[in-house]
Amino acid sequence: MRDRCQAAGVSDLSRDLAVLLTSEVVTNAVLHAASRARLSVSATAESVLVEVGDDSTELPQVLRLRRGAPHGRGMALLEDLADAWGVREEPGGKVVWFTVAGHRTL
Repeated sequence: MRDRCQAAGVSDLSRDLAVLLTSEVVTNAVLHAASRARLSVSATAESVLVEVGDDSTELPQVLRLRRGAPHGRGMALLEDLADAWGVREEPGGKVVWFTVAGHRTL
């Protein structure tokens, strides 16, 4: 993923954010769907699109937890940091997708 983003001219901040959010979404798929996750990454200089599919029909929930909670922040991070995100229901499962602008800076 890092190589694909770099080759497309994505900024370091955008790349690192896409990697972080991908980790959160894949972790959710593995833990909550109890299935293998399927990952697709498309990167251009303008944006990064990540799609993570799994075999669960249960839709993800954005939880707002108290400080110090040991887990449950993945979807909240996705909602707060991605430029756009959503869920596409598919036969026998779903795909969680998100985009990050390709030229984020501090």
